[in-house]
Amino acid sequence: MNWKVNERVPWSELIRQELLPFHGRLSGSLRTTLAVVVTAIAMMTFRTPAIAPGVYLIFLVSYETPYLTFTSGLLSLLFQCVGVAAALLLVVATDNAPMARVLGTALFCFLSAYMLRTMRRRGGMDFGVFSLTSLALWDMHLPADQLVRLSMWPVATGALGVVSAVAIEYAFARRDPFYALRKEFEVRIEAIENVLRAYSGQPDALHPYFASREVVRLSFAGQGRMMALLDEIATRREGAEEYVSEFPVLLPHLFRLLDLAAALTLEDKNNPPSEERRARARRLAEVCAELRQNPLAPGPKLHGLASAASGDDLISQMEHTFADIDGMEPHPPASWQGSARGAKPSPSWFVADAFTNPAYLAFSLKIALCGAICYIVYMALDWPGISTAVVTVLIVGLNTTGAISQKLIFRLIGCSIGAVLLGIGSIVFLFPHMDSIAGLALLIAAVAFAAAWVARAPHFSYIGMQTAFSFFLVTLSTFSAPADMTPARDRVIGIAIALLVVWAVFLEIAPIRTVSEMRTTLARVLANEARLLTLAEADSASTPRAALRLREVITRDLVSVRSMSELVPYEFGTRADADRAESDQLLEASLATGRLFLALEAWLRDPQPAAGAHATIAAQLTHWSSGLLAETSVRASFGAPESRSDAPLPPRVSAAYSQLNARLVPLLRA
Repeated sequence: MNWKVNERVPWSELIRQELLPFHGRLSGSLRTTLAVVVTAIAMMTFRTPAIAPGVYLIFLVSYETPYLTFTSGLLSLLFQCVGVAAALLLVVATDNAPMARVLGTALFCFLSAYMLRTMRRRGGMDFGVFSLTSLALWDMHLPADQLVRLSMWPVATGALGVVSAVAIEYAFARRDPFYALRKEFEVRIEAIENVLRAYSGQPDALHPYFASREVVRLSFAGQGRMMALLDEIATRREGAEEYVSEFPVLLPHLFRLLDLAAALTLEDKNNPPSEERRARARRLAEVCAELRQNPLAPGPKLHGLASAASGDDLISQMEHTFADIDGMEPHPPASWQGSARGAKPSPSWFVADAFTNPAYLAFSLKIALCGAICYIVYMALDWPGISTAVVTVLIVGLNTTGAISQKLIFRLIGCSIGAVLLGIGSIVFLFPHMDSIAGLALLIAAVAFAAAWVARAPHFSYIGMQTAFSFFLVTLSTFSAPADMTPARDRVIGIAIALLVVWAVFLEIAPIRTVSEMRTTLARVLANEARLLTLAEADSASTPRAALRLREVITRDLVSVRSMSELVPYEFGTRADADRAESDQLLEASLATGRLFLALEAWLRDPQPAAGAHATIAAQLTHWSSGLLAETSVRASFGAPESRSDAPLPPRVSAAYSQLNARLVPLLRA
């Protein structure tokens, strides 16, 4: 049996892995459940309108530390207020003209979509949902003062939900992000160590079944928790510099090692490893023990792995990855040291290419078109109950066909479970037998806990979020047990209309398949690596800042390629199998590109680089990038870089370059 690292996992196994517990999942779900129950009881006691949005906001702002929950909640409330204010200003300025509402819907959809794609901080969705919801209220024939109050009540209930969530997080959650990040890292490294010890046959090793189960679970868990902790640490001043500079570079290697260790557990059990491979695995286990003790300053056992690695088997790939960690240096090149501190960019609300990448503008225009179509449809039908179609456009409108298909499927599943199965099921079978708020609180707690558990899944989290929102919207629409199933019916119909519109605009009119976006992103990485090399030979005061921005874009794009590879299984049609095969090739090429990027980072720190070598390799990277974008055969030489330049490359750069060359050949040569 010849297993690959990125081999497709059966859906049954994927679902099972998604639901397994991991570090912090139970405690986080319980905290969210408690906040939801307390908020719901308080709102029903004080009889505040708009209970469902306020309770659901707790799911959106719940993070692993109290500080992140507080900042996320505050930012969400800020954008909600801006959204409501924008809608009210539009109504007042245009005297609630029907055509102004149509154009306003398109404008708010455009702004929200643009913020979703370009902002580092969350807020685009909050602005879009609240501005569109407030604007839709003015289609109702009610007094103006009542409509203004209805517009503001969701913000008030949202504030109550945020206060409840923050208070519970500060009461029950650990407040030290440094400790939490270190703990997350140790848990993952220890799981990799246990797999290697079991693989090497050490007598005191964990049983292979339990070792493999843990590493596979952590591999599925993803990197969201650790990245959220890094975001909080980045806001700290004391003691944060080392973590912020080192850990973002370390994390991609950690998750690569998790994938490799998970694949190692799947090797053919009838073909036991040789003694030589067992010895190499024992050495890697010792390296893991070093990293577990001090991830930012590993000991001597890590050194020398680059020369020990040979071949392309899983153990060799792990040795290469550990060697990359050994050579990791996140600081700027020596020629930039004098201005490095001043070159560090101040925190920005937008990504580096927010105003230069035309893809963001095209995406936002598509969302605006979909939103306007949905608004015209439900107004033409005179059916205000299906106004959720416009908001659904913002939620499911994504860039690639795979991402859209995934979100459409997840939203339908979540809505079916939350609104139909749990919501209508509770109205029909449970509410007639409830005579106190205690029974309702138990029901809310049970659904909130299940939804919070699923919402913490690495891949299926949106199903949990949508289940919670649909259930709350159906069951908490009034202060008494609802007896009307119309809201659930209208919500499902509104979602169906939005899905049809999004499908027509995004999937039928100039669709962007996921592998095409992966190819474009990988080409952008290669082009930016070439620009980074070109900057190394420039002598300008703006060079350090420009280089740091390029590094940021490259790192984000490398992570994006991996994320997009997980969306390819949601592609349908005659090209689905070909897309999956190309996705595997692109993923492997992106990993090789990442290794070259790390090698280039170390090379650029050489105070006396070989003259002309930068330009030579930059030209080849640009050539490969053009070949990927053109989807044509590249007829240039694919030989070793030394054959095209009199300036030899360092061994580490040359090895990474050759590996990337081998990965790109199947993609570029017809």
